[in-house]
Amino acid sequence: MLVVLVGPGLFAVWRTGLVQPWSRPGNEEMRLVSLVVIVMLVWTVVIPSQLYYPAGAALPGLWVGWVLLDRAWQQGAKPWRPRRTRARVVANGVASVMICLPVLPTSAVVTRLVSRVNPMVSDQLGWADTAQIVDLARGSETTVVTDSYPVAGAVDYYLRGKGVRVYSGHNALWSLGPPASQRVVLVGPIARTMTDWFVSCQPVSAPPAMSGRSPVMMAICDTPRRGWARTWPQFRRLG
Repeated sequence: MLVVLVGPGLFAVWRTGLVQPWSRPGNEEMRLVSLVVIVMLVWTVVIPSQLYYPAGAALPGLWVGWVLLDRAWQQGAKPWRPRRTRARVVANGVASVMICLPVLPTSAVVTRLVSRVNPMVSDQLGWADTAQIVDLARGSETTVVTDSYPVAGAVDYYLRGKGVRVYSGHNALWSLGPPASQRVVLVGPIARTMTDWFVSCQPVSAPPAMSGRSPVMMAICDTPRRGWARTWPQFRRLG
């Protein structure tokens, strides 16, 4: 995954930035980057965390690699010829776009193959289906409560300006609640488990599978039984 994040064509530059400060004198001030990368890799494996979390530490290693190569060029060494360097950068840009952005055909076969290299690609597909939530809610003004920040972000992006207000109990978004409306649309499997906290709830048919996942569970609910002050903390979750 780090090869994907750094860029396949520039992985040798990144490796130079992490290894050379330890193998050649005069670059000791750059060793800290290597130590931070090691700490982040251990943290990611132990927690466990998302695969892209170490990117913030890995990319400075790429910068160090370019600095060391530039120093070598200034001293007369030619690790790479300029033409070869430009070709690497261009090839890396093309490969990175194809691996990291949803630019290829969205057929099941292509998505499955690319996702084996970069699992995050599938997370960028299908979010436009959230626009159907308002139609399912059958209201001009709708308050949506999701159980994850990706769905909350998609609802906000695609339905902004259409009278839709979105809330979520996921991570820091919980602090933006509770909703002001007594009638809400619950979206997601965890949100659906909260139906007992409302006076009445009606399950509704979900939009087509969003982001390549199974159909999203939804329910239209009215009036929190114990008011939002006691109900909203039940939606809070970290993950």
